[in-house]
Amino acid sequence: MPALIEMTMFGWEVWYDDGWNVWLDDGYNVWVDNKITVDVSQGGYRGARFWEPKVLAFTPPRYQLEHYSGGYCKLGFGDITLALDTFDEAGIWPPPENCECTVHYTMASAAGEQFITTSTGVCIMASGVPISVSEPTGASATSEGGFVWELFRGTLHRQKLSRDGVVYQFYERAFDTMLLTEATDYDGNTVPLPVAFGAVAHQQPVRLADAGGGNQRYSAGGLTGTKHTDWHVYDDGVDVCSSATAISANVFEYTVAPVGEITISGIGTPTTLIETFSWACGAAYLNLSLNSDLAGVYVPAHWASSQEVMVSFLDRIAANARHLWYVSGETLYLVAMDEDNGTDLVWTEDDFRPSTVTYAAPTALVKTTWTDRTAVEETIGKYIKEIPQEVSVAASHPYGSEESVDCFQSTIAAVTTTLTDILAYRVAPRWETAIPLEEVFPLPGQKITAIDESMGQAINIVIHARDIEYDFDNAEIRISGEGTVS
Repeated sequence: MPALIEMTMFGWEVWYDDGWNVWLDDGYNVWVDNKITVDVSQGGYRGARFWEPKVLAFTPPRYQLEHYSGGYCKLGFGDITLALDTFDEAGIWPPPENCECTVHYTMASAAGEQFITTSTGVCIMASGVPISVSEPTGASATSEGGFVWELFRGTLHRQKLSRDGVVYQFYERAFDTMLLTEATDYDGNTVPLPVAFGAVAHQQPVRLADAGGGNQRYSAGGLTGTKHTDWHVYDDGVDVCSSATAISANVFEYTVAPVGEITISGIGTPTTLIETFSWACGAAYLNLSLNSDLAGVYVPAHWASSQEVMVSFLDRIAANARHLWYVSGETLYLVAMDEDNGTDLVWTEDDFRPSTVTYAAPTALVKTTWTDRTAVEETIGKYIKEIPQEVSVAASHPYGSEESVDCFQSTIAAVTTTLTDILAYRVAPRWETAIPLEEVFPLPGQKITAIDESMGQAINIVIHARDIEYDFDNAEIRISGEGTVS
């Protein structure tokens, strides 16, 4: 039951079609100019194609959350050691600096060690984080068939070369899309354009180059709807919509000289967490399909004005919303932390290995801060006043640590609810165990119920899987997650 490694590498030769030769892809080679695909595995495996036994060692890859309350369930890797003759047979030497890589896994079906194949003899790879054994949709087992799952994709980067083999560091699939688009401002600098997620009040837009007629132009921050009804323009807190004109998507003009600070209020699109992820998955950004079937209701109120990588922003806002997300194949799955992802797993003592219960270090309180911007009139005149806000929720251990979290909302009631939920995830016990790497592949967020008698007395376990590690060398999957231990 080996891991199957599919590598796409550059060769020295470049293959061109001509009047005598046409280079066609087949089950063994993919000819794309000077690229070639090589299939290797642990121990060797033969199905519709043969995976050479060239993998000498594979540090366990792991899905892991950075935050207790959710966020990006990110895939982290170690390294892979390959036999030197992997590259002799591929006609490539020295081993390439980097190459694209897809990791698959195969196991025994009811009919024995088989692959699932199509009529053309090509393996069917069920994209994404694997699930309990079932035939991929549209495929059927044949005498050469069997079950093959795509586990993850990434990039191999050469780390060390010796007579014992070549070591490659495995890096996850990179998403380098930035959160905010950039434009040239009034002063000629390239700056990020802020975006409103939900309702915002009196935020300062970026001034762009003036219009040809001299009118001042501003970025509208993604506010939508009708001017003076759904969104407003203010000059030192005074509504001046009568002097503002929306000229195109996300841009407005101000037709008179401002007295003070120009600000805008309104509701941006996206307005919910699901809409935020749908926007982020669009073709202009991550270019992924979104599955939000298990997502809950969360309404942000956030003015994003600082540039960052898109996945970093999605990680932080999802953790605040008590959701996790992960990428499987070409789909991003968004799952509420209290939802059961996939079919519930019910285990007895024989299904898992001796376990560990870890209790969180004591926490005194969880807090967050933000700044309200509101129009006021005082003795000095009318202006936009910034009012610092802080909300905290205390735990039952005053001797514990204080923790701060990001804020994506703007009302005390909403923030208090968020902090209360985050604290509950922070202090919950975590159960960790391992299962054989065979027919069950837990998903992030999958519910696991077990009776654990490995400690001498029965313990009732109900958790959701959060961290999942694939140990191919020892043929086991290590799983941990928070929940109830009684």
